[in-house]
This record gives sequence, structure tokens and C-alpha cells, in this order.
Amino acid sequence: MQSSYRIFTIFGISVELHFTFILFLVLLTLLQGLQAFILWVIVFSIVLIHELFHSLTAQRFGIAVPRITLTPIGGLANIELPEDPKKEFLISFAGPFSNFLLMFIISLVALYVGMPLGDLWELSVKQGIEKVNIFDLQSLLSGLFWINLVLGAFNLLPGFPMDGGRVFRALLAFRLDYIRATEIAVQVGRIIAFLILIWGLFANPLAIIIGLFLFIAGGQELSVLKIRHSFAGMKLRNLAVHNVRYVHEAATLKDFMDLVASRDQDHYPVVDQSGKVVGILRMTDLERMDSKDMGRLLVRDVAGKEVDVVDANLEVEKALGTLLSKDFVLLVDAGRIIGYITPGHLMEASKFYGIVKKR
Repeated sequence: MQSSYRIFTIFGISVELHFTFILFLVLLTLLQGLQAFILWVIVFSIVLIHELFHSLTAQRFGIAVPRITLTPIGGLANIELPEDPKKEFLISFAGPFSNFLLMFIISLVALYVGMPLGDLWELSVKQGIEKVNIFDLQSLLSGLFWINLVLGAFNLLPGFPMDGGRVFRALLAFRLDYIRATEIAVQVGRIIAFLILIWGLFANPLAIIIGLFLFIAGGQELSVLKIRHSFAGMKLRNLAVHNVRYVHEAATLKDFMDLVASRDQDHYPVVDQSGKVVGILRMTDLERMDSKDMGRLLVRDVAGKEVDVVDANLEVEKALGTLLSKDFVLLVDAGRIIGYITPGHLMEASKFYGIVKKR
């Protein structure tokens, strides 16, 4: 099953709906009706504008933005932020800026239709987003004003890796190195995440999810940053595990266990008669298998068909996303397999080279 579905492309960016977002809209319509559906489509259009401001700013700096994904808890623009505090500041601030810009535009529209700004603010606070009547112009304007205020202000909280947390890190990075700036931003972000989580326990269950996400995500990003720095300038061939054991697709699983399997390798490239790699056999695939089946089944009956292959001459930094998201990657040089790498090997090497670079 696909995790997200493209609905359109704008400025070369694929705008996609996560399947949970689609379920959210369907349930919302069934439980609260068409008006709620229309309102939340408007709300997430604002979220999309927020993400587009991030994305278009990134594109101005020559940074590719392949997709924006909308989920029930917000939007996510796929942007590889550079380690440049000025660029990170402008890209991160662009999202909340879009919300404040929309607030200004809504205020002008309110004045144009004869709605005093005091009434716009008062009605915004009283009705929030829950009581908006989309068929009443003043109610709709007040609701849109409120949602932009909440999105803009909330995203500027220094809860790394939210926009405000990234703005905070960028400001720190003007004076400190990027790792130290990130460490401070993560520490502050975890305090913010904890406060959001506590508030959610008493006020809004959705805030609990957001708090937990922020608490975990900041630490993960710090870990990836440290890994990236420990491998700076290094190529994948330098990390390759070279003693690769292969298994023929026509071998029985019993023969594999008796003749090929080793405690030092968890994944085995499967080759056909010509020696071409046609799959991957994982030891975890055999854990619950009956011993009687081991002598009957062939490797090809169990092996996975997808083989992840990466050029060994790539710099580690450029392939880091792939390496961390796959449990086994073959490294090739001019079409020849020279070894493999797993997230476990990557983490071990990161610790070693991180210590070496401190000398």
C-alpha cells in the first residue's frame, strides 16, 4: 500500500496526501458533515501555503524540494536544509511569515467588507476554529485569522525541529559550530515538547502526539547530523564490509544454513545461474520456520526480490538517507559488487570516526 498519493504538482513540487490524512477527511465528513469537510480543506490549504513558502525560499537557494506531504497533524516539505545559518533562518522563518502575511490580508478584507479589526479579533478568540460558519463571511474571516495566528505563533516556538527551533538553531550557529548549536536547540526543544505534552494531557490529545514527536525527532536529527559530520569527505567504499557471502537461489534452506550462513552476516545476496544478484535472503525470514520446511523450501521461495544497490564512490553524506532507511545495501564499483553496508555497521563506524576527528 502506498503511504501517500499525489494530488497535483506546483512549482515542480509534488503535493501529496498521506493515507492517514485521507482517512481523517473521510471520518470527519461522516461524523461532522460537509461543512466540517470544507472548513478543514481550507485549513489545510493554509498549511500547504505555509509549506510552499518554505519550499519556494529553499528553491531560491538552489535546494531541490521533491514533495510536500499533508498529514492529519500538519504538512511536511521534503527539504534538505544546508548547514548555513543564514539560509536555514530564511527558509525556516518563511513558513510562519506566510501565516502573518495571510493575517494581514484577511484584516484588509475585513476592513473592506466593513468589519472593524476589533470585532475580527474578538470573534476570532470567541469562536476559534471549532465554531466557524463557512457560510457567514465574518465568521469565516475570523476563523481564518485565528488559524493563521495559531499556526504562525505555534511554529515559532523554539521546539526543535519545528520552524522556531530551526530559527533558534540558525541564530546560535552564527556564533557556534552546527553540532553544538543543534545540541542546545534540541535541549530547549525537549523542554518545549514536555510542556506541550503536559498541556495535551489536560487540554488536547493531539498535543500529546505533537509533544512526543518533537521529543523524539529532535534527538534523531542530532544523531544524523553527528553521523554526517563524522563521515565528512569520506566515500562509501571506505566503509564497505568486503567479505560478502552469497547463496544460490536453487539451494535449499537447509544447505544454506549448513554451508553458507555465518553469525557475522544477517543478509545474503541471492544469485542465479549466471551469478546475477536477484534477491536478498534475511536471517529474520527463517526465525520461525519449521525444520521440516528447511529441507524442502528453496532460497528463491523465501528471499525478498528487492535489492538496494548504491555506488561505492558516492560520498557518505550524499547517501546517508538511503543507508539509514534500508537494512542492507550492496555497494558497487563500475558494476562490480565490492561489499555491503547496514545501519549497524554505519553506526559503529560513525562512533569510531567521530572519536578520531576529535583528536
